[in-house]
Amino acid sequence: MGLRRYIKKNFELVISFVAVSMAVAAVVVAFYEVSLMREEARLSVKPSIWFHQNTVRTDESSSLELLIKNRGLGPASLAYFTVSYGGKPMKNWSEWVPAVSEGKYIADTRDNSVSHLGRADVPAHYVLADTADLQTLKIRGSEELIEVLLAGMSKTELTMCACSFYDDCWITRGLNTAPQPVGDCKLEGVVRFQSGKP
Repeated sequence: MGLRRYIKKNFELVISFVAVSMAVAAVVVAFYEVSLMREEARLSVKPSIWFHQNTVRTDESSSLELLIKNRGLGPASLAYFTVSYGGKPMKNWSEWVPAVSEGKYIADTRDNSVSHLGRADVPAHYVLADTADLQTLKIRGSEELIEVLLAGMSKTELTMCACSFYDDCWITRGLNTAPQPVGDCKLEGVVRFQSGKP
């Protein structure tokens, strides 16, 4: 039996098969488009958290600044921020400055080497807008102090875990290091850093 004769004899069956095939194809295409739209929506709010260090030197004084920068397309919910030096977790900058200077300096303007000290906490779930910066440390003082702190910063382990509003999470470890995707930002066993006074 030829194809033409078979189609004539089973015309309704062939039409039904074609209609079902087209419906299945339409569902597959629609599902693919929805998944693309979801991925586009996720990428449109993807944060990108970086640590940035600034130093400024003038005739009067020098300063060191540590910033958390969001260079992504969307806001970041900051889960936690940690600082370690020599493998030891630090609780705050008041603990970090004596550690990196081997007790020579304290993180306080009572130390004659420090003329200005600005510290800001990084509270859990703080939302950092896209293209925004959060200054967590600014210390101004003698050239010698800043040189010691710069050397200490290069040996300091900085960690920031942040999530998007879709609960996709990334972890940043160290200065000028790109964030890496992680499953979540759990705080188990992590000593959370408090930038301000103890």
